Amino acid sequence: AGQWVEFAGRSGWTAEGLDLSEDAVRLARQHGARARTLDFFSRELDSQRFDAITMWELLEHVPNPSSFIQRASELLAPGGVFVASTPN
Repeated sequence: AGQWVEFAGRSGWTAEGLDLSEDAVRLARQHGARARTLDFFSRELDSQRFDAITMWELLEHVPNPSSFIQRASELLAPGGVFVASTPN
């Protein structure tokens, strides 16, 4: 719902949420988060590197979680951190 992105932004990070769901992006924006509808595998992200990538309660919903972890690895800056949480 965007709370983590909003918190990270208030804490001094340049934070942005990505989601395929327009409804999820709208909800995140209502919480004050910077968010946009974009596929995590979009080539639009290829030239960017991130200091941190988080996935909260995502990996259990996708057919190939390892592809998301690999993509996160490609997009992390040197020394960057990947954090994921999943109940499964």
